[in-house]
Amino acid sequence: MLEKNMLVDDGWQVFEPFRHTVNKTPIVRVAKGGRRLYINAAVWEALGRPDVARLLWDRARCRVAVEPAKAGEENVYAVRKVSDSPRRELEFGALSKVLDLAVERTMTVPHELVGFRLIMDLRALRAKGGAA
Repeated sequence: MLEKNMLVDDGWQVFEPFRHTVNKTPIVRVAKGGRRLYINAAVWEALGRPDVARLLWDRARCRVAVEPAKAGEENVYAVRKVSDSPRRELEFGALSKVLDLAVERTMTVPHELVGFRLIMDLRALRAKGGAA
């Protein structure tokens, strides 16, 4: 048990080995195997913090877009929080399969935010010999 006189302010400091901050740079990743799409907090905020989203695709150019949707609408996917992380995830397996993506490790993908739509270029993830 600590003695009462040990609890007085005698030079104690908070130990901060690193600062806990949220990354403000938008980052989008496709998980190994292509089953999930990960977006960081900056992307989720830019999309308007949706609980559900719609996936759009452009097969010819191997692009995918995510846009916010309303719960109860058709063809929407849950935007789930990943454990204690500020990151979010969406199921992506079916679309990954249709686009013939070969994701051997989790990969950051090129993207842009246009209004409330996240547009990703997935050509680099297409399986060798995959459909154009």
